[in-house]
Amino acid sequence: MNFPYRKFEGTDLWKTIGTALAELEENRDFHLTTARQYFVGYLCKQLARKKLVTDASILKRDL
Repeated sequence: MNFPYRKFEGTDLWKTIGTALAELEENRDFHLTTARQYFVGYLCKQLARKKLVTDASILKRDL
Protein backbone atom coordinates (compact mmCIF):
# COMPACT_ATOMS: atom_id res chain seq x y z
CA MET A 1 0.00 0.00 0.00
CA ASN A 2 1.23 3.47 -0.87
CA PHE A 3 1.71 6.02 1.87
CA PRO A 4 -1.54 8.03 1.62
CA TYR A 5 0.02 11.40 2.46
CA ARG A 6 3.07 11.33 0.17
CA LYS A 7 1.90 14.39 -1.77
CA PHE A 8 2.31 16.51 1.35
CA GLU A 9 5.82 15.35 2.29
CA GLY A 10 8.40 18.06 1.75
CA THR A 11 5.85 20.88 1.69
CA ASP A 12 6.01 23.93 3.91
CA LEU A 13 2.81 22.75 5.56
CA TRP A 14 4.35 19.35 6.40
CA LYS A 15 7.47 20.98 7.83
CA THR A 16 5.50 23.49 9.89
CA ILE A 17 3.23 20.87 11.43
CA GLY A 18 6.17 18.56 12.08
CA THR A 19 8.10 21.31 13.83
CA ALA A 20 5.12 22.32 15.94
CA LEU A 21 4.56 18.72 17.05
CA ALA A 22 8.24 18.33 17.93
CA GLU A 23 8.08 21.46 20.08
CA LEU A 24 4.98 20.20 21.89
CA GLU A 25 6.63 16.84 22.52
CA GLU A 26 9.82 18.48 23.74
CA ASN A 27 7.81 20.53 26.23
CA ARG A 28 5.93 17.38 27.24
CA ASP A 29 2.64 19.00 26.29
CA PHE A 30 1.88 16.27 23.79
CA HIS A 31 2.79 12.64 23.15
CA LEU A 32 2.28 10.80 19.86
CA THR A 33 1.29 7.16 20.02
CA THR A 34 1.15 6.68 16.26
CA ALA A 35 3.80 7.12 13.60
CA ARG A 36 4.59 10.83 13.20
CA GLN A 37 4.33 10.71 9.41
CA TYR A 38 0.72 9.52 9.56
CA PHE A 39 -0.25 12.13 12.11
CA VAL A 40 1.39 14.98 10.18
CA GLY A 41 -0.04 13.71 6.91
CA TYR A 42 -3.56 13.48 8.28
CA LEU A 43 -3.43 17.05 9.56
CA CYS A 44 -2.07 18.28 6.21
CA LYS A 45 -4.85 16.50 4.36
CA GLN A 46 -7.59 17.89 6.56
CA LEU A 47 -6.31 21.47 6.44
CA ALA A 48 -5.88 21.32 2.65
CA ARG A 49 -9.28 19.69 2.12
CA LYS A 50 -10.99 22.43 4.08
CA LYS A 51 -8.97 25.06 2.21
CA LEU A 52 -7.50 26.43 5.42
CA VAL A 53 -4.00 26.68 3.91
CA THR A 54 -2.63 28.48 0.88
CA ASP A 55 -1.87 26.64 -2.33
CA ALA A 56 1.77 27.70 -1.96
CA SER A 57 2.04 25.92 1.41
CA ILE A 58 1.22 22.56 -0.15
CA LEU A 59 3.63 22.78 -3.08
CA LYS A 60 6.57 20.38 -3.01
CA ARG A 61 9.92 21.97 -2.31
CA ASP A 62 13.28 20.57 -3.31
CA LEU A 63 14.40 18.42 -0.40
